[in-house]
Amino acid sequence: LPVLFHMYDSDHDGKITLQEYRNVVEELLSGNPHLEKESARSIADGAMMEAARICGPDQVYEGITFEDFLKMWQGIDIETKMHVRFLNMETIAHCY
Repeated sequence: LPVLFHMYDSDHDGKITLQEYRNVVEELLSGNPHLEKESARSIADGAMMEAARICGPDQVYEGITFEDFLKMWQGIDIETKMHVRFLNMETIAHCY
């Protein structure tokens, strides 16, 4: 998971900001011709809002830390990790 976190944290400051997350989501979804850039942004914004819920009411949320990232990945089963359900798409891996 550290490698995945660092892929998102493009400036390597120890947190994934909204813009960094938007960039990753837009890049991942750029191959779908039926999905507009604004839809990708909405997906990223929603995910970041969900992540911000871990903050206390007196905290300023500046991004996802590695510790937060680990918390989000814990308890997610492998099927959920491998499917992009919110896009109603199915991904099939082809092994040769």
